[in-house]
Amino acid sequence: MDLFSLDASPAQLVKSQTKVNYTKLDPEKLRQSVQSLNESKNLIDSDDVNNKLNTSSHELLKDSKISHAATIFFESKSDATYDEDGNVTVMDTKFSKEELQNCRDLIQSMRSDVKTKSFLDYDDYAKQSIMTNIVTTYAKNNLNEDQAKVLTSAVKDYVNSQQDLATENSSKETISSFSGIKDYYGKSNIISKEQAGYINESFNKIGLKTNVKEGTETILPQATNEDVINSITSLFSNVDLNDPDELDKALSSYRELLKPVYSTLNAGISDKELDNLVQSKSNDLSKLVNKYRSYMTPSISDYA
Repeated sequence: MDLFSLDASPAQLVKSQTKVNYTKLDPEKLRQSVQSLNESKNLIDSDDVNNKLNTSSHELLKDSKISHAATIFFESKSDATYDEDGNVTVMDTKFSKEELQNCRDLIQSMRSDVKTKSFLDYDDYAKQSIMTNIVTTYAKNNLNEDQAKVLTSAVKDYVNSQQDLATENSSKETISSFSGIKDYYGKSNIISKEQAGYINESFNKIGLKTNVKEGTETILPQATNEDVINSITSLFSNVDLNDPDELDKALSSYRELLKPVYSTLNAGISDKELDNLVQSKSNDLSKLVNKYRSYMTPSISDYA
């Protein structure tokens, strides 16, 4: 359940369709203060409000489609058993200690950047697609064919499990009644008395007075437009992340895909605000790719 998306421009903070007056809030103060309450993009994402939220990565692994052997890449602590040659077998495929550690370092780092969430927005699907592409590129450049198949298959299953979880969570919510917005965010949450109390208390703690009432309908931060989701996923699954021109073209297309989403979500947003908002989303992806640039560089042996 969510009222706002806080990682974008102030224009995204107010959803007048919820029939709650937030126009007197200082958007910049709100953006800065709320981050200390919740590190995720969702303001209200608490077990105190809804115990299905914040599913832990451990629970997701336990319930996911990933082979038990392949979870060795994802678990925070490795209990790998090495043979006398210093190799470990994962799904009938041998990895040296160094190969396994490098794979684990990549996956562990990416899991901190592409977090498990109860609901997935459009930028989350983009990040997941880039994560899969980065791992695929790394595997192609640094592992043999069998090892690459094991690693990429495990990552794809992990991402699919995240998406299945989000779909399952949103399937339990109310169908949105917001005209236009429901084309991109088709599910809503009806705020309970307990949730309303939590929201008001959270804002009050940062010096912002609100009067959210029981029964208010709020937009659920779950992307539901399959055409947009599939287009975003296809963009970043197929782009050569080592080709700057290709990546720039993909990011440009991504911004165009997001514009109708956020212009519908933020009634009255100016062209400049909209451009800044989608550019911010695009920049987030650029930073993600650049962070893992070293993992995608072909190894020296490829040129031997």
